[in-house]
Amino acid sequence: MYGMNVPTEITSGPSEVVASGMVIAFSGHPIEISLGPLKLLFEFVTNRATPQQNIQATVPKPNYLKLELVNFDNPLGAGTIKPMPVGSLSISGRNRVLYLHFRVYGIGGEADKTLQYTFYVAEEAKPNG
Repeated sequence: MYGMNVPTEITSGPSEVVASGMVIAFSGHPIEISLGPLKLLFEFVTNRATPQQNIQATVPKPNYLKLELVNFDNPLGAGTIKPMPVGSLSISGRNRVLYLHFRVYGIGGEADKTLQYTFYVAEEAKPNG
């Protein structure tokens, strides 16, 4: 039935998908995503001095992660090769590790990039022993 609101739960292996989507940057501006108390800023930078892609991660203030994505201009996409831990969230009284997996698509060297992302949560790894 069209327009029916059905609860959806998505899992992949030991993780649960908490947010997923695709967004195109507006006129070359960074993309900011808020997830509960956490904020992530995706900033796209072109550095013609080096052709290599690079991710620079900084935490300029608590609960704020800035990812500077350098030379992410490939029209076929470039991004993480496995989910990367970016923080933790308390969900239903349980502390869970928050992971991010993303791809960035660039067309013809234009400033507007397309960001495809998925956030997952999983139980914290317990030390062996």
